[in-house]
Amino acid sequence: GNVSLWSTIWSFTTSSTLDNTDYEFEKTIKIYPNPTQNILNIQTRETIENIVLYDVLGKKVTFNLINNKTIDISNLAQGIYIIKITGKNDKVFSTKFLKK
Repeated sequence: GNVSLWSTIWSFTTSSTLDNTDYEFEKTIKIYPNPTQNILNIQTRETIENIVLYDVLGKKVTFNLINNKTIDISNLAQGIYIIKITGKNDKVFSTKFLKK
């Protein structure tokens, strides 16, 4: 009885391949300047599939995409935001930035 319960509790699988892929993806992206007032640049050799910005409450915010690697955030209020960048094969990078 107890052995079965014990093994059930400790049975789990991880996907280290996916974790490593995301980690590698994160190392290939930089956003700058941070903090910023109007423009946020994305530096990467990876293909960007999607960009989403969130405020600190997790609400999506709108922004102007100048091109695939430059974002106009002049319309945003001052504060901390989260940028989420999705690349090929659903690789995800997210980080915080400060709008001055």
